[in-house]
Amino acid sequence: MPGFVRRNIIFFTLPFVMLAIAFFARASFQAAQSFGVLGEQSIVNSTFVLAREKVAHIENRIFSIDHTYFQAINPDLPEASCERWQSALPTIGMVAGAAIIDDEGEIEAFFHRGEDGEVDRSLLRLLTNEIIPTLNPWDSFYQHKHYHMRISGEYWLVSTYTIDTRDRLYTTCLIYDTREIISSLLATQLFNVGARYTINVKDYDSRLIWGQQFSSEAGFIVVQQFPSTLYRWRLQLAPDTASFFVTRTARALASDWILIPMSSVVIVLSLVILYIVWVRERRLNRLKSDFIANASHELKTPLALIRMFSELLSMEQVNDPDKIKHYFQVIQRESDRLTALIDNLLDFSRLEQGQSAYAFREIQLADVVAQAVEIYQHRVEEIAAALVFRKEDEMPLVQADADAVTLALLNLIDNAVKHARGTDVVGVEVYRRGRFVHLDVYDHGAGIPAQHI
Repeated sequence: MPGFVRRNIIFFTLPFVMLAIAFFARASFQAAQSFGVLGEQSIVNSTFVLAREKVAHIENRIFSIDHTYFQAINPDLPEASCERWQSALPTIGMVAGAAIIDDEGEIEAFFHRGEDGEVDRSLLRLLTNEIIPTLNPWDSFYQHKHYHMRISGEYWLVSTYTIDTRDRLYTTCLIYDTREIISSLLATQLFNVGARYTINVKDYDSRLIWGQQFSSEAGFIVVQQFPSTLYRWRLQLAPDTASFFVTRTARALASDWILIPMSSVVIVLSLVILYIVWVRERRLNRLKSDFIANASHELKTPLALIRMFSELLSMEQVNDPDKIKHYFQVIQRESDRLTALIDNLLDFSRLEQGQSAYAFREIQLADVVAQAVEIYQHRVEEIAAALVFRKEDEMPLVQADADAVTLALLNLIDNAVKHARGTDVVGVEVYRRGRFVHLDVYDHGAGIPAQHI
């Protein structure tokens, strides 16, 4: 079993390689998606923090203005309150007017920022007819309240503070000019956000109050409501850097969709090539083993014959001159055969090392073939077959290595002899066809099976 596993290890490793490819692809896709998700999440979190921070700054600024005015309240001396308001108004332009209202809704004191009496009467009418009927400050003493209202198409912010003094309720009412809030407070606090964000303020009807509209390419929009003061408005932030993560994630996923299949194909092709090389290497190793086994057998046979006949001659047990001559001929033939086999091995070794084993020169191919046929004549006679040699007259010279041609021819004749049992002829023919000289070796035997060729 271990040998079987070693021989077929590529088949065992292929499923694991494919699983590794699938795992790598999944991990790569998840990494790209996680990068985009984490990047977007970090931007969302930072944008939420920034939006809350900006809303808090704006509301704190309004609270600070409220505190400045409410500290000046003196219901017993309304005129004194107006004087204090008069000193505060030049530094705080967002307050259009202020008033002290009793528990019956009557205005005890009124102050406005403008100098024109018409503006005074207009703001006073707004306070009397629109704002005071809407207020309900008397249900919560000593509490700071805001009313964000839309009157005749314009937004107003009203801050109130109710106190109990002299057994009566008095409410201080500040009227903010939202146009001033937009132009000074919002613009100041939100303009410095920078180029990394698109920012605006909208009401609940999606009317643009300040800023610019978002483009259709905005990845996401963070919305933060003003909780206490301008509660009919909401701040909206769209980070421009989100598109960077969206684009980068899309590019990473697109790259993964291209590169991972390509990598998988390359890996699979590499495995296929490795398998082909492995099969070829196994085949070459098998052929090499067969060659070594055959060569060992071929070397052993002439050595055994040489040893046997040399021992017979050395013991002087043969007195017949014809037998002695025959034994010497056998020893000589087997020595020639052994030399040819050794030359075969040496040539194979040189070829395997990439060294040239041939020395080309002009030779008469028919003469070289005739000598080789004469050398091998006795082997053919052993199987009771005839070795027939035919050649054409006036053959041209050819460029070849005579020793290599002889060795190749002897191998071909030897193969023919091995597979020609039962045939009566082994033929060798040299002839000319056009510019080429042909050398054929043939027999009438069973031949070599196709799967072994």
